[in-house]
Amino acid sequence: MAGSTISIKFTNANSVSSPKLKVGSEAKNIRIYGQNLTDPAYYWTAGATVSFTFDGTYWNFAEGSTLAPNFMSFVDGEGLFIGNKTGGTWKGYRTLIKNDSFNILNSSGTTVATYGANTIDLGYRNTNATIRLCGRLVNNEDVYALTMSYGALNSNYGTIGFSGSIS
Repeated sequence: MAGSTISIKFTNANSVSSPKLKVGSEAKNIRIYGQNLTDPAYYWTAGATVSFTFDGTYWNFAEGSTLAPNFMSFVDGEGLFIGNKTGGTWKGYRTLIKNDSFNILNSSGTTVATYGANTIDLGYRNTNATIRLCGRLVNNEDVYALTMSYGALNSNYGTIGFSGSIS
């Protein structure tokens, strides 16, 4: 019946293009955003609970249903990871949103930047990171008002004023 919603916990991951869902006597196509489900980015993972709403013709991903499982993963006690997790393994950089900070992780999962309520860490634990601020294009070259590298603070636009020391 049109308007019916069903939630299913899948034992297996989806691995086929244009899957169908059989509820009752006839299997109907599963759709997302008005199109048959063909993009692997939206395939559910093993153990995922997915909700569908029947529109009279198709089963559609319901609002709030788990979407993009290859790009998002919530880990209890850690937070929400967002990145490329194709094939169950994280690839490249990703983010981790915790209850107290937003973090950028490199391809090996090491935190390289953190934005918290009282602290911003950039180039965290990296002795050869360069941080550039206030960039613009001048004569086809990137020019930055301020660059910081391990042990050096430079300005292309005059004097840098600060108190304390850099070591």
